[in-house]
Amino acid sequence: MKPASDIPPRLLYLIGRLAELEKADLPRLELVPSIVPSIDETSHATSDGLVGAD
Repeated sequence: MKPASDIPPRLLYLIGRLAELEKADLPRLELVPSIVPSIDETSHATSDGLVGAD
């Protein structure tokens, strides 16, 4: 890794800001609902459990 003097000031600011946000009492990502549907929501399984088997 480069010495701190070689890192652009804006990047140093953003790294510091990230550290502040990680310490804050913000909701954890695990608690946020996913916008991606689950496999159960997207699959159209038949009674035998195979998708597309007619």
